[in-house]
Amino acid sequence: MRFSARILTLFLLAASSSLPGKLHAGEYKKAVSYSAYDQVKLEKCFSKTFFGQKIKKCFSAGTFGGGVSGKASILTFANAETGEVGAAMVVEQEFKVKLFGKTVKVGAFCTYNSAASTSYSIVLGVSLKTPPVPRVSVVGLLGAALRAGVAAKVGPAAGRKVTARMAGRSVSSGYAGAVSGKVFKQLMSASARGCNVKISDYNIFSGIDGVDLFKAGVEFKAAATNWRIEPASASASVTLRMTGAAVAKIGGQKISFKVVGKKVSWKLPSASVKKGFKLLSKKLSI
Repeated sequence: MRFSARILTLFLLAASSSLPGKLHAGEYKKAVSYSAYDQVKLEKCFSKTFFGQKIKKCFSAGTFGGGVSGKASILTFANAETGEVGAAMVVEQEFKVKLFGKTVKVGAFCTYNSAASTSYSIVLGVSLKTPPVPRVSVVGLLGAALRAGVAAKVGPAAGRKVTARMAGRSVSSGYAGAVSGKVFKQLMSASARGCNVKISDYNIFSGIDGVDLFKAGVEFKAAATNWRIEPASASASVTLRMTGAAVAKIGGQKISFKVVGKKVSWKLPSASVKKGFKLLSKKLSI
C-alpha cells in the first residue's frame, strides 16, 4: 500500500544580514530549520482452510502518522593543547505522532559529535522506547567556551576568532573557540551523544478501547553521518537523516463464523507489521 500522504518542507534560514559579503567556512550561520511529515496505513491478512474452503480475514491497525520539525546547528572547537579540531551538532526538535485519531507531540534535544557516525531510535505510541540521555552537556561546555572566547595558540585553528553565538540553550552554527584537553575529550566522547526527551501529554493514548493491538506506534530513527572536518578553516559538514516507520502487532484474538453451514472458531496468530517512510536527508555545513 502506498503512502496516503507525503508532505516534506525544508528551508535554510539566511545568515544574519549584518555579516558583510559571502559567508566563509566556519563563520556564523543561523540554525537550519526543517519540517517533515508522512503517514501510512497498516493492515494484516490471515488465511486458513476450513472444510475445504480457504478463509481470509484482514484486520486494519488504522492510519499511523509521524513527523518531525526542528532546527540543527554545527559547532566546531579546537583542543587548546594539541590544536585538533572537533565538531558537534546540536538538534532541537519535536516529534509528532498521530494514532487512533489523536496527536501527541514530544520534544527532544539531541547532540552528536564528529568522533563517530551516530544513530538514535525512539518509538512513540502505545509502546515507548527512548535513546540514551547524554551524560555530558555539549551546550553547557561549548557555552562556557563561547563566553571565554579563547583562541587556540597551536594547530591550524590558531588565532581564529569565535564566530558561533548562543542564546539560552539555542546555539548558532560556527566556531566556538578553544577548550582544554579535558573538555575536548568530553565533547568527543560517546557520553556527549544522545537525546533528552520531554514527554508531557503522553498518557493521551491510555484507555483507548476497541483496538486489537499488542503494540502500536511510530519508530523514528535519526542519524548523523558523513562527518567532514576542515581543520585549517575550522569548518565542518555532516548529513542529518531521519526516517519513520509505523509498527504494530496485530492478531491474537479468537473469531467465530460459519463455513458450509457449520460454525467454526479460529484463534488468529499474532503478527508484527511494519512500514517505513523517509522524512529527511539534509547536509549541513559551516
